[in-house]
Amino acid sequence: MPADGSADVSDALQALIDQNPNRTIFFPDGVYLLSKPILTPAHPQKSVDLQLSNFAHIKAADDWRHDEAMIRLGAKDAANNICMPGSNYGLCGGIIDGSGVAKAVSIDGGRETYVRNTNIKNALVGLHIKHGANNGSSDADIMGVNITGNGAPDSIGVVIDGYDNTLTNMRIADVCTGVEVRSGGNMLR
Repeated sequence: MPADGSADVSDALQALIDQNPNRTIFFPDGVYLLSKPILTPAHPQKSVDLQLSNFAHIKAADDWRHDEAMIRLGAKDAANNICMPGSNYGLCGGIIDGSGVAKAVSIDGGRETYVRNTNIKNALVGLHIKHGANNGSSDADIMGVNITGNGAPDSIGVVIDGYDNTLTNMRIADVCTGVEVRSGGNMLR
C-alpha cells in the first residue's frame, strides 16, 4: 500500500482492519490518502487499536464527499461489554488532515474508546463523540489532542453527544465553535 499520498488507500486500510481483529495496526511515516471513511469495530473480539507514528499523515482526498468522519472508531459491530479484553481501543498519534472539507474523527459506538496525542488539521469538525453503547454513555477519554479547524463559519473543534467523557490537555484553534457539549456527565480539564 503506497504511503506517499498518490493513491487512495481507503479500501486497503479497511481490509487490514477487518482481517486483523484484536491487533494493533501501526502506520509508519507517510501520507495515507482516503476517499471514504474507514470504520473500526466496537465488539471486543473484533476491535483494533490504531497507532500512528508522529509523521503518519492520514489525509482526506480533495474531492471528499462524505458527511461522516474520515476515521469512525467503533462504527461497526456494536457492543456494550467492558469485561472482555479488547473493549479498550482507539487512536493514538499521527496527523489526521481533513483537507479543509472533511470531518476528522468520530467515536460512533462502544465504550472506553480513547484518542491520544493526535494532531487534527484542516477539519470541518475535529472530533465528534456520539452516543455510546451504555444508554448513551460513551466513556471516551481524549488526551493531548490538538485540533486546528478549517476556519469556516460552521467549523467545530469537538462535538459531544454522548455522556461520561473526559477531555484533558487539548488545544483548539481556527474554529468557529471550540467545544459544543450536548450532553451531561462530561469532564473538560
